[in-house]
Amino acid sequence: MANIFLWVFIFSFSLIEYSYADSRFPILRDSKEQVQQGKLLYDQNCASCHKKNLSGTKDWRSVDSDGHTVPPPLNGTAHTWHHSDELLHDIIKHGFNNLIKNYHQWFNLKYEIVYFFNVYGLGQISNGNMATVLGIFEDQYKKNKPLTIVKPGTQTRRFTHINDTIDVCYYAWKKNRSKHYSISNRKSYTIIEVAKLFNTKIKFLPPREGERYASALTSMNLSNKVYKMFGKIDLKDYVENVVKNS
Repeated sequence: MANIFLWVFIFSFSLIEYSYADSRFPILRDSKEQVQQGKLLYDQNCASCHKKNLSGTKDWRSVDSDGHTVPPPLNGTAHTWHHSDELLHDIIKHGFNNLIKNYHQWFNLKYEIVYFFNVYGLGQISNGNMATVLGIFEDQYKKNKPLTIVKPGTQTRRFTHINDTIDVCYYAWKKNRSKHYSISNRKSYTIIEVAKLFNTKIKFLPPREGERYASALTSMNLSNKVYKMFGKIDLKDYVENVVKNS
């Protein structure tokens, strides 16, 4: 079977639901606290695509102008609820890792999984809900606007250039070992440190619930070893070049 290189695994699963959620985090359907926490996480991470009322995209069986599948409804009118709560919980918690592993065991599907960390560079998104920190800062800088930072600004990230990311993706594909890889940078920067590299005005925004304070990969819930790779391009050099050519 030809090797399938997996950055995004499109979900279409009608076989035995053989993937189970971590028993340390059981689904507590009757817990009002967990339901409320889940709603908060949904609003922060899912609603921008699947909508506040779970309606998703109207014509959800279609694709967008780039050929990508569009977000389906989560209100029971699409395919999502054909699957058990346990499977959906597992996918949300672990991504498609366990599902992919099952396909590997059942059908000898070849795969490579690469975990990205705060990718920046050519093609980065600078506006909207999916905008990156560097994309926002670079866009604001070029428009002579203050760089906006969500308080406290001490959040750390391992910014990784797109070229380093592509190199590791190619390496993983070339090796063809059905392994897990991560690509990040050895150096962490706080958001404030990044903003100061632009040597311009800074504007602080109110703290945001659910804000991540660190960028890290945990292998706590992964049954496969993750091969950690590190990029060579330093964020400081990139920003200096942006400033110089703006």
